[in-house]
Formats: sequence, structure tokens, C-alpha cells
Amino acid sequence: KIHFSIFLHLKLRSLYTMKNFTQKFIGILALVFTMNFTVNSQEIGDVFEGGYIYQINEDGTCLLADLEDLGGMNWDGPIDAAASATSQGYDDWYLASLEELELMYNTIRNVGLQGNIGGLREYYWSSSELDGNFAWDVDFSYGGTGSYDKTNADRVRIIRTF
Repeated sequence: KIHFSIFLHLKLRSLYTMKNFTQKFIGILALVFTMNFTVNSQEIGDVFEGGYIYQINEDGTCLLADLEDLGGMNWDGPIDAAASATSQGYDDWYLASLEELELMYNTIRNVGLQGNIGGLREYYWSSSELDGNFAWDVDFSYGGTGSYDKTNADRVRIIRTF
């Protein structure tokens, strides 16, 4: 009887430990699934973490365009303005490269029936330079790119990564 009692006690304890482990494992799995679902439930054009989503990467990170323009300025202004921007409570904004601006045009500006998400219009500076005097910009009226004298004013829309 003693051996059976000890065996039963050890078996019940083992089952309890397994049940406790299983509950914790399921809880962690549910948490991971929920976190993954939350990030992946966002779509292009949604307002999220301070901006319009215009790119969602496979790892769940996003490129976000600020909700508003910083205005028009010569090319030297946007670099400093982006570095000191605290738009929507975030301070990690930067000036988009030419490729990032083209992507923005193709996803949230030129979106068919949804229209122009974010009110993007006219020419926008990129951080990409052609040479010491010219930098690349994107015309958000039709999507074309060109180089423009850095002393002239273009519009600025900063971006961030989440």
C-alpha cells in the first residue's frame, strides 16, 4: 500500500506539473499570436504609430509618412527639420530617400479609388543627392522624379520606421 501511495502521489504531482507547464506554454503562445496579429492587422494607408503606413515588411516593421507636410524649404532645411521633429509625439523622423518617396507615391498617393491618402501634392524633397548642387525629388502630381537645385524650395514630408 505504501508503494502504491507513493507512486500515486508522484504521478499526480507529475500530472500537475505538466498541466502547469502546458497552461504557461499556451499562455505564451497566445501572447505571441496576439502580438503578431496586432502588427499584421495594419494595412497600407492606415494611420498607425504617428503616420500613414505605406510599407509593411515581412518582419512586421513599417514605413510611416508623417500626417502633415513640414512645408516648403530649400534642401538643407529638411535634414535639420526631420532630425528635430517631434510630430505626433515621436522623435525618430527622417527625410525619405528617393526610393522611399517613390514607394510612398505608389502606395498612398496613387491609390486608385481611395484617392490621395495624406493630401500629398506637388514636388517633395528626398535625401538622395545628385551632386553638390542638386538633389532628387518626386512630383506627387504624377509620380515623376527629377533633380532640382538645392537652393530652391520643395515640399517636405518626413518618415519614420516602426
